[in-house]
Amino acid sequence: MWFIPVQGGVEIKWNAIKEKNVVSYTLEGSNNAKDFTPLQSQTHLSNQEVYTVTDQTRSQNARYYRLQITDEDGKTFSTLAQKFHFNTEDGFIRVYPTLVDDGQLHVSGIENVHDLKVAVFDLFGRIQKSDLSTNGILQLHGIPGGTYIVHIRQQGNVLLNQKIQVR
Repeated sequence: MWFIPVQGGVEIKWNAIKEKNVVSYTLEGSNNAKDFTPLQSQTHLSNQEVYTVTDQTRSQNARYYRLQITDEDGKTFSTLAQKFHFNTEDGFIRVYPTLVDDGQLHVSGIENVHDLKVAVFDLFGRIQKSDLSTNGILQLHGIPGGTYIVHIRQQGNVLLNQKIQVR
């Protein structure tokens, strides 16, 4: 399961490539990791690899999600709960400053987003940097002054493209 912040909520995605004998998935949400309520059920389709549900429930603290999976025999089991915390007021990823003077580009709102690929491209499409530190800072020292594109992806999905200027 992975999470993508969206306007007013979060998209929860899960991969079902190797699932067999599954009839349906029910995504459940909780504010306390104990009391889960169903958010949406989806029928398992043999040709569908990725499932997506959007939860518009905002929480000041963490929000927990798990899947309730029903098999062809009618048996159900739950996955372990996974935690998502909105790190910014609106749940969006931010890249700042857009005019980089000190060689450091900050990326926020990614603390709970896994498997991210962050890259800085020049306007010819060549990668200039792609190593984001664990504290959300991309070191741009040594990059010549100019205009660049910050590209953030997660499992092939583009989460952000933003133009920046380096001095």
